[in-house]
Amino acid sequence: MDWEEFLALFYKKYFPDTVKEELQMEFINLTQGTMTVREYEARFAELSRFANPLSELQLTQKFQRGLNAYVKKMGTGFRHTKLVDVVECANSIEANNNEFKKSLDVKRDVKGKGKAQAQSSTIGSQGGVGKKQRMGYLTVIKNDAHANKSW
Repeated sequence: MDWEEFLALFYKKYFPDTVKEELQMEFINLTQGTMTVREYEARFAELSRFANPLSELQLTQKFQRGLNAYVKKMGTGFRHTKLVDVVECANSIEANNNEFKKSLDVKRDVKGKGKAQAQSSTIGSQGGVGKKQRMGYLTVIKNDAHANKSW
């Protein structure tokens, strides 16, 4: 018995057609979602074994279509034809984006404004209910002034 015969028997016994179909559908519908690029690539590689045979270019295109919108957008200008190149590019984009987000958090913390503080400080001092109340108060003062002139 050679390796291919063993695999055929193994899959027949331990992977019934219904399981194969489920895994194929999962591969077809696979997107990055909340996974990191590395996690997405690992799941992609795992499920691609159960999909109908695809060329390197088809696998590359399928992987790209499943990437998150930001990573896909940033990698749009690159025309990779190999899956390994797309994965490397996507990892780089994700890492750079994570570094950028961290630098924003550090800048916010250095200024002494956390997320909750920054949101609440804009409501009272720059519009919102406070501004409407001040404007209403000025209107009342103007109306009182006009009323006093008529006496």
